[in-house]
Amino acid sequence: MWEDKAAAGQTVLIPGTTGASGRIAAQLAEHQGARVVVAGRNPRVLDGLTADGADTDIRIDRPHDELCAP
Repeated sequence: MWEDKAAAGQTVLIPGTTGASGRIAAQLAEHQGARVVVAGRNPRVLDGLTADGADTDIRIDRPHDELCAP
């Protein structure tokens, strides 16, 4: 849910960023000056997003036990 504009200094987590809507949301947040954390299953797209300005990524293509804390 997008409630308001992202502001400089805020951290924004965008799940599903490897899809078209997620990529657009990431770009909008970046342009607002937010720290952008992208998440998705496609490592190639995530690499491109971080190369284009996303601050970090969360890859959810890993097995469940690697993603969850014990």
